[in-house]
Amino acid sequence: MRSKSMLKLVSTLTAVSCAICPLGATAYEYKSATVLSPAPIFAKNGMVSSNHPIATLVGLNTLQRGGNAFDAAVATALALTAVDMAMCGPAGGSFWLLWDAKNGKLHAVDAGTQAPAAATPDKFKDRSELLSGVKAIGIPGNLKAYGEVLEKFGTMKFADVVQPTLQYLEEGFVLTQAQSNNYKRNAAQALVLYPNLARVFAPSGEWGNPGTLIKNPELANTYRTIAKEGVDAFYRGSIAREMVNYVQKNNGLWTMEDFGQLPNDLDRAAFHEVQRPHSLRCAAAIQRSDLDGNAQDCRGLRLVQDAR
Repeated sequence: MRSKSMLKLVSTLTAVSCAICPLGATAYEYKSATVLSPAPIFAKNGMVSSNHPIATLVGLNTLQRGGNAFDAAVATALALTAVDMAMCGPAGGSFWLLWDAKNGKLHAVDAGTQAPAAATPDKFKDRSELLSGVKAIGIPGNLKAYGEVLEKFGTMKFADVVQPTLQYLEEGFVLTQAQSNNYKRNAAQALVLYPNLARVFAPSGEWGNPGTLIKNPELANTYRTIAKEGVDAFYRGSIAREMVNYVQKNNGLWTMEDFGQLPNDLDRAAFHEVQRPHSLRCAAAIQRSDLDGNAQDCRGLRLVQDAR
């Protein structure tokens, strides 16, 4: 039973990022929120910001329980996987800039997805396969980053920071008006492309209306496995094997060897400082800094500044 449910989950994990990630930026219509102000926000002991109030609350509660900023960041990201499912998924990618105030050092963590070794031009019949579908999915970095940030900079264990997320995954969260509108408008085709995504998030065949209760207990089971066995379960253990099996059965390109090629240490020095009068540092992407979007953004800003 566990293998069957895990296999169902894997396709959801790998599909959800491709299917609805573009919606994350518009999950909340902040411009219409009357509680926000253009004035600076100050706090004595720290603050948390995310694109969902529940995730923000989880991060704040983590600080109040004695965790540090790094614990709260991971807790917030994990909560987003439950209540804003296009964001921060364990099978996604991310780039981090972390300031270690104790040692006065800036760290850049590259958790971007990497192309599998078999992703050569001849494997794609046209550009559409590069943009959607199982072949388009890269080897994930997020979960590795969560584990590394907690281990190097945090004070809490994965089992501790994930605990609030388990509640929302198992008991559910309520779909907002903005989420419902965005998914219906922009991700209707995703339910056809990714049946397991539809099974979890839209069992009726259509995205839910505002107020719909959405649960994802299978992802909760995955997190419980990681809490018990460690992040290696996701990259070298049972979860990795089931993800690879699913991808290969659906004409994808992943192999277990691809997971073994991920760097053991994602921590990199930040690069591209822009002076006069401000300094800008970017998170470097391993082995692809010339093509990385972060590097291009930094270089673009430098060109603009030099042209002034």
